[in-house]
Amino acid sequence: MKKILFTSVLCHLTFYIFSQSSSLDATHIADTYSNSIVKILLFDSIAEKNQPGSGYIGRGSGFLVTEDGLIFTNRHTVEYCAFGYMDYIYNDPTTYEELRTISVYSQDRINDPATKKVIRTGHTAAIIQVYTGKGSDEYKLYYAKALAMDVGAFDGAVLKIVSDINKIPVSEKFHPVPIGNSDSTKQGEDLCLYGFPAQFDAGFSLTLQDMSTLTFGKHSGFDFVFNKDYGYIKTDASINSGNSGGPVFNKENKVIGIATATGNKTNIGLIGGINGMYNIVKSFPDLFSQLKQKGLSPPPAKAETGSSIVTGSKRFVIGQKKLKRIVVGKKVERQFQSGTFYIKLHYSSLPKDKYTLEALPDLPLTEPGKPIALASTSSEGIAFGYLFPLWKMSPHAKLSLDYTFVGGDWYFLDWSRIKLDSIPADSIEYGTNASPPALGKFYMRLGPAFSFLFFKRVVLDVYYQLSPTYLFFNDDALVYYTSKGKETLTLTNSIGLDHVIGGSIRYRAVSIGAEYVFSGAHKLDYLLERNGALSQNPAGTMKTNMFLFTLGVGLGSKDKE
Repeated sequence: MKKILFTSVLCHLTFYIFSQSSSLDATHIADTYSNSIVKILLFDSIAEKNQPGSGYIGRGSGFLVTEDGLIFTNRHTVEYCAFGYMDYIYNDPTTYEELRTISVYSQDRINDPATKKVIRTGHTAAIIQVYTGKGSDEYKLYYAKALAMDVGAFDGAVLKIVSDINKIPVSEKFHPVPIGNSDSTKQGEDLCLYGFPAQFDAGFSLTLQDMSTLTFGKHSGFDFVFNKDYGYIKTDASINSGNSGGPVFNKENKVIGIATATGNKTNIGLIGGINGMYNIVKSFPDLFSQLKQKGLSPPPAKAETGSSIVTGSKRFVIGQKKLKRIVVGKKVERQFQSGTFYIKLHYSSLPKDKYTLEALPDLPLTEPGKPIALASTSSEGIAFGYLFPLWKMSPHAKLSLDYTFVGGDWYFLDWSRIKLDSIPADSIEYGTNASPPALGKFYMRLGPAFSFLFFKRVVLDVYYQLSPTYLFFNDDALVYYTSKGKETLTLTNSIGLDHVIGGSIRYRAVSIGAEYVFSGAHKLDYLLERNGALSQNPAGTMKTNMFLFTLGVGLGSKDKE
């Protein structure tokens, strides 16, 4: 009987001890590892110097795995330290609102048309907060450097504490967590997440007072959709901003994972198995040997193919001076891609338009039908138009429709170049007013324009336009006297069709350029009157041939900065 009783007590005692050693003990975790769980604060001292209060960029969690200050965390928690960050304003593609955010530095993101303005770029330092007691002010601060991270399939990074907050090297020993095997966990197992979820939005000083939190959940299963190489452990425990990088304990009170993310659809937490850190630390032989002895196990062989391990050294980011030039350049590109009103002034030193006139019995021309350049003065003009963008071939090239909706040029004519036979010179008058006869050309133009944006707002425009033109003559051409009386030759107003080939260089709102205006022979009608009554209708032609210099002013763009 005594033997049976002793055996029963021994069995119960053995079961009790076994059950206690295999159950999650949250009190034990909190009491033992509160100084092993670290808060990681990302801080840019240059930004803080330029604008006090702007240096604190973000936060996350991590945990110590060696006595000399090695820390495991997520890559996305500390990637600003290596790759830099950018603070920028962008257009939301769904709501079209302008939003401000901070992301990992990316040249592609800077060049993205949706990025409206980059406010600043830089790198962050990793400040490590280690609690030494239960009070909110019982902690020490250290600096850590990023040693390595996986930029491939596994969201993991390794940091190393290098100094205290005063940049004095540290020699103290830290308290690491025990490491388990994430591949040995099972669905339904109890899990405990330990970290520093952000309970409020605050600056650096108040964030230091945000203390650690334990959350609990089940091992809900595995996920290989979000990560086909390593997979994730799913959990119903909450993973919030600031939790990322914190440890996940199993029933043996060992760390088997790193809190990583929360699914958008179900709010199920995703945990990266700690075995994924194996491939990151194996490039450091001494650390690798030490961590293997502590229990770090390799992940499945297939997982390694998805990893891409890089060092934590700082990568180049564009500085503020060049960044300002890029921001200006992006503004210029947006303005360049939009439409623009313009005004152009025209000038030609001496138009080469050619006129012909047929001979009649009452119009005895010395050289009938010979083309004659009648222009006697320079030509001036003005035009108003708009460039309608049609095709944005690239950020620096576009095709537009160049529409000149109204324009005009004018110059004076010297009809004395038309010679008459058998009529004395004192019997010929050229024009009837004090000023010589004038020609006015009024037109609209339409055609394609190719524009190319060069450095510092310089734009080259090349264009062709078709130009219906109205020719207006303001006075009699010539008056002469014969035995039959007073003969008066007058040009009638007419319509022609010109072609324009031009180019210009624009800088900001001002442009200078040149145009060549030419045409086939426009038909002209003349009136020959005798003593005030219509006598005959001589025919002739006019052929446009004019080289113009242009000075233009742009009146703005529809894009606003």
